[in-house]
Amino acid sequence: MSDKPDNSYLFWYWPVWIILLGILIFLRVTVLRDTPTNIRLFCVFMYGLIVCGTVFASMMFEDGRLLAYLQKHHPDTFTRATTPTIFRQSFFHRVSNVLFSNDPAGDPIYNRLRNNYRHLYILWMLSFMTMPLLCGIFAM
Repeated sequence: MSDKPDNSYLFWYWPVWIILLGILIFLRVTVLRDTPTNIRLFCVFMYGLIVCGTVFASMMFEDGRLLAYLQKHHPDTFTRATTPTIFRQSFFHRVSNVLFSNDPAGDPIYNRLRNNYRHLYILWMLSFMTMPLLCGIFAM
């Protein structure tokens, strides 16, 4: 694994997500207008499974890259990010420890990896939060 991250693929996630969302809404208005509700909601389910699953898998990949970099170059931050506390003992413990901390300051590779991870986390949350809205649109 190289220390220099390549975030060129991250640029494509946002436009692809918006295009997929637009296609799904376009299909609802045109092709799926007269279909039963359960078929329309199945389309939303498949959309959510594909989009949220893909973004979450990318987040796990970025999580591995970030932790590998921290383990190699900043072992104290790695220990703090991976040591569970009483209240937080999961993947989201790393999210709060790594994404919302300023350590190690001045390391451009760490900042870039952390920003990649932040952008994927935001995209995952937005794609997950649009699911109830899509279910409402497709249930009408």
